[in-house]
Amino acid sequence: MLGALEKFSRKVAPNSYFIVEDGIITDLADQKIEDPAKFNGGPLRAITEFTDANPSFAIEQRWSNMFGKNSTFNVNGYLRRVR
Repeated sequence: MLGALEKFSRKVAPNSYFIVEDGIITDLADQKIEDPAKFNGGPLRAITEFTDANPSFAIEQRWSNMFGKNSTFNVNGYLRRVR
């Protein structure tokens, strides 16, 4: 997942969004719906590692929290290219 973020991030124009889907899979795994190890941290881990290493992108919480805190399947998955 992290490799895909790094590869395709170059295609995102400033002030545009890079949307990472299915971040909720980590929460679902924590609820024992699936084996957490199966996802190796899933999209949330990749998002965190990617944004830590790429200050050109910021998590845009207003979209993740539109209906309540991280109430979409794209948990922390709305990344805006800020520069």
